[in-house]
Amino acid sequence: MPFFESPPPPSDPPRQRPPKPRWLGPPDGVIGQVTPVQAVLVCSESMIIVADRFVCYPSGFEFHLALRTSRPFHGPPMPLGGPQVVRAGSTRGDTGDALRFGIAFADGRKATNLGPRPFGPGCGVGAAATAASGRQQGQAPPEPEAPLLTAHGGSGSDGRWDQSCWVWGLPPEGPMGVVVEWPAEGIEETRVDIDSALLREAASRAEIVWES
Repeated sequence: MPFFESPPPPSDPPRQRPPKPRWLGPPDGVIGQVTPVQAVLVCSESMIIVADRFVCYPSGFEFHLALRTSRPFHGPPMPLGGPQVVRAGSTRGDTGDALRFGIAFADGRKATNLGPRPFGPGCGVGAAATAASGRQQGQAPPEPEAPLLTAHGGSGSDGRWDQSCWVWGLPPEGPMGVVVEWPAEGIEETRVDIDSALLREAASRAEIVWES
């Protein structure tokens, strides 16, 4: 007699999951390749901001954004649209006190955490739900231009914040800039260039298990 008893068969057939737009995150059927790229954007007596853990795919790359401070945040970080800090008197839609983060391609294209949302300008929960409903009905949402920066899975407490970011689109030849600015914390616009060839080379080694 088997140790685990088989569950009863489902009464309803499983619902088919609608396909995820390819610009929203890494493809499910691809094993990305890591590249030893690290951009130390801020390193002071009271704050550290680092972009690292770059994993590359044929359609783009994801990375980890780490923020550390020696003092607590003035408010809760906001993962949607990038790590943001809400200060006294500000509102959720106010970006004046936000940590501004972005990447710059050598051909002049750029993407930031304050830019358009993946489903279009002004996208919120309702707009995302509308787009998901459209996918269920077989209507593909319009494909945005690359690059597109999307933040996923932010978490933290007090003086630390960790954010997973996805950039749809690989950088062209030339240096790729990683840029940060935080006026509320006295951090002026700071750019660190990385060798984009490392990202493209890692993407070329990604293992495609199945087509998404």
